[in-house]
Amino acid sequence: MKRIIFLLIAIALVCTGCATSKGDAYSMSLYQAAAPEEGTTTYVIGHKAPDTDTVASAIAYAKLKTALGFPSVPVISGKLNNETKFVLDYFKVETPEILDSAAGKTMIMVDHATIMQAIDGMDKANVIEVLDHHPMAGFTSPETIIYKGAPIGATASMVYHEYKVNHVRLDKITAGLLAAAIMSDTSNLKKERTTDIDRKYLEELCKRAGIQKPKAFYKAMNKAGDSYEGMTDEEIVEGNCKVYDFSGHHVAVAGVDWLEENDLPDFVARMEKAMANAYPKLGVEHFFVKLDVDTDVEGKEDYTIFLYYGDGAEKIALKCFPAMVDGHIVTAKLNRSKDIVPALTEAYKSEL
Repeated sequence: MKRIIFLLIAIALVCTGCATSKGDAYSMSLYQAAAPEEGTTTYVIGHKAPDTDTVASAIAYAKLKTALGFPSVPVISGKLNNETKFVLDYFKVETPEILDSAAGKTMIMVDHATIMQAIDGMDKANVIEVLDHHPMAGFTSPETIIYKGAPIGATASMVYHEYKVNHVRLDKITAGLLAAAIMSDTSNLKKERTTDIDRKYLEELCKRAGIQKPKAFYKAMNKAGDSYEGMTDEEIVEGNCKVYDFSGHHVAVAGVDWLEENDLPDFVARMEKAMANAYPKLGVEHFFVKLDVDTDVEGKEDYTIFLYYGDGAEKIALKCFPAMVDGHIVTAKLNRSKDIVPALTEAYKSEL
């Protein structure tokens, strides 16, 4: 019977100071233990609907592993959103190739720890590492695996930490990618889950990358991300979509942004139609979209329109946020991880 080892490392984000010529001695011993046979290609990939954190983390972590003597290749799960395109173009970094299936391949998962958010075939892959800042959600492995999880604002912060403890010098371009990823995933350090480590690391990375005006750079990222230029409505609604399992119910939750003054009613109607078109290929029971509306009006708070699709989805949505305005659920601005996922968890539990 195959020996089963599951190594769970809850990282303490401090430098150990214990290093060899190639990196931290403890890390190196783990990497060596989990390494595939010589000549095997190891792919580093983030979640479906790739965002800036998942792409930058894959690129930077693959570069780190290669520098430590474990050749790795960054790949992505699908088409990039406009924010991530802007970041890669800004730093003149080529877009990684798309990997359609992980089946039979040696994989490192970054920025996700659930098969539901992984590309097809991950359950048939040789997963040797997971590096993530999200809650574990049913991921298991029959093989030796390194699992690193931390309650932190961005996976990019964890990747940068790995560079530090392994004493590998970070080039300016990779530093810029990681800085952009932290900005993106923490809304420029404004999200509640942002930690002092994210703040410290972002400052260090901006200095290393030569980003002299972080606020202006983040604003440019946001502008690119909100433009949706060149995207179909289906691509918009699927571009920031994650799939969850709530008490046996497979549910997709996506997020889009819009400026209130730009014909909001028309955009809402377009997104509802796009949800209906995208629903069959998602393979879920219910599809929810948090449409974040920027009012751009002094004294008026931004808000969220919570859209839903699928038989019984309205009932679940109203259990979570019972505030209908002109036929739509309208509420104070919602956070997917902090507000929506916990609310849906309780709503589906009550259905049992």
